Amino acid sequence: MDEDIYFEYLSESHIDLIKDFVCEDEPSIKNFLIEDALGLQKSKSAITRLYFNSQDELIGFFTLYNDLVEILKPKLIKEKWDDFPKGISEFPSIRLHYLGVDSRYRNKDYGKYLFAEIVEIASDISITSGCNFITVEALESALWFYQKYSFVHLGYSGKHRKMALRFEKFYVNWN
Repeated sequence: MDEDIYFEYLSESHIDLIKDFVCEDEPSIKNFLIEDALGLQKSKSAITRLYFNSQDELIGFFTLYNDLVEILKPKLIKEKWDDFPKGISEFPSIRLHYLGVDSRYRNKDYGKYLFAEIVEIASDISITSGCNFITVEALESALWFYQKYSFVHLGYSGKHRKMALRFEKFYVNWN
């Protein structure tokens, strides 16, 4: 991707712009962006970044907030993360609440770019405040994306799959 991309934090000035966001396969992503994201932003409960191309077109967004991942299966910790202290089952994390790329900009590596931004933010936070994972409650249609980056299945939350990526896994081949 040779294009210049920049971000802005979601604000009221973006309301008309986000109404044009297209997410044909998962309407819940657009609904979140239009109906919920700004309220969460104003309350500092979750922060949304909007990403634009050099023509000032909205190509995608993501929303993050602080989280706590509880791993109730000691066997999973032992198998996947055997260097964690024994007896601990709750770990600080960053929740990737939503990630969306406008349908018109798919298959152009924007999702990979946005995920790299998420990793950078989470890594920065982990340096100054204890944080072990990026978590997500993935839709079935997006499992392939998170599995590509080595997210581990932790369980279910309704129709979503709870997944986590430990920071040690961030240094993956981004190709």
